Formats: sequence, structure tokens, C-alpha cells
Amino acid sequence: MKIIKSVKDRKLENYQEVKVYRNLNALGEVFSIKDKKSGLVIAHADGFVISDVKCKVSEAGRQQVIRDNRKNVHAALDGVYQGEVTLNEEHLDELTYNPYKNETFINKRTYEPIFEANKVYFTNGKAYLIP
Repeated sequence: MKIIKSVKDRKLENYQEVKVYRNLNALGEVFSIKDKKSGLVIAHADGFVISDVKCKVSEAGRQQVIRDNRKNVHAALDGVYQGEVTLNEEHLDELTYNPYKNETFINKRTYEPIFEANKVYFTNGKAYLIP
């Protein structure tokens, strides 16, 4: 499923530096995309790729989730927006994060901690590692 919905007519362009996180409040399973420079949410999206990915988790935010047993945005993937795409994720490893089980993002198949990735594909509310 490809969805790119701009927020307040803000522009999302290829090669833009972004921060991507799971939108906890939106209907459906979509991601929020923030512009790294302005810090503003520029789109809600699904069906896109970012490159040069750095996995970021705020330990203070993670501890607050554990303490309060309530979700908050404290983990994100920073990277460079590469555009809309439709891929077959069947043979890709899922990148996941669960604050109750892990301190970092992990490869769901191997349980290996992931701190950086070449490319990540976002679809249907999930993120996948592109080798």
C-alpha cells in the first residue's frame, strides 16, 4: 500500500533528510515523516524507502514507557528519503522495536541489534531491511 499524505502543504522531496516514526494516533498503520532541519512533520506515509539509516532510541523515553505502561514516541529511524516504492517484503527481514523487550531496534528474524542500515522499506505499518 502506498500512501503519502502531506501535512499542511509541506513538501516531501527525494533526498530530503528525515526522521521516521510509527504514528501512534493515526487511523491505520502509517508512519510520520519529520524534516530533520525544521523538526516539523511533513507527511504521513506508507510504501516508501529511506537510505543511510540510523536507528535512534531515547533510553529516557523507553524507561518512561516501561514505568507508565503507556506508549510515547521515543524511537525513530533517521535517514534520507528515497521516494515511494512498492516492494515484495516476503524475502526481507523485518526491523522491529519493542521497548518492553529490547533496548534497540532488532532484526526480527535473527534478534540481532540494528543500529544502522543501508536502506529501510516501510509498508503496512512495518519496516524492512533492504540488503
